[in-house]
Amino acid sequence: MNKITNNQQKRIFALLGTLGAVENRATIVPQFCGNRTEHTSELSSEEADDMIAFLENYTAIKTKNAAKTAPTKTPKRKYNNSTAANNMRRKILHILAMMGYTNGSGSFDYDRINAYIENIGSNNPDKAKLNYLTNAELATITTQIEQRYKKDIKTKY
Repeated sequence: MNKITNNQQKRIFALLGTLGAVENRATIVPQFCGNRTEHTSELSSEEADDMIAFLENYTAIKTKNAAKTAPTKTPKRKYNNSTAANNMRRKILHILAMMGYTNGSGSFDYDRINAYIENIGSNNPDKAKLNYLTNAELATITTQIEQRYKKDIKTKY
């Protein structure tokens, strides 16, 4: 039975660190050595390989799932409460409501509106929500939405 190598031990700690489970290693290690020890330094090379393979697989699965379910990240911005910003937001909301961004009761569908604003393209590179856009971004996005609305009207009629 070969003893764990330094590289194996480093890899285990790196993987545990990625998973945020370094402090839980005393409960994880025994699962790979038949409850013989709680210390990675006392694992055999084969047990360490098994643990590394498991942690790598688990990390890959967790990373893949996190990418699927990661919420849209709103940059750390302050709420823009200027009069000009409020007027532009009202205009954006009005146009988007006319374009169908409402819920069943006829009020604004803020989830869809924010998703549209966040993914509007290069005019919102930080993917900020409507209330966190700067005045310059709001002005550009207002113009972009107006143009899209006019184009949609022309194609419908």
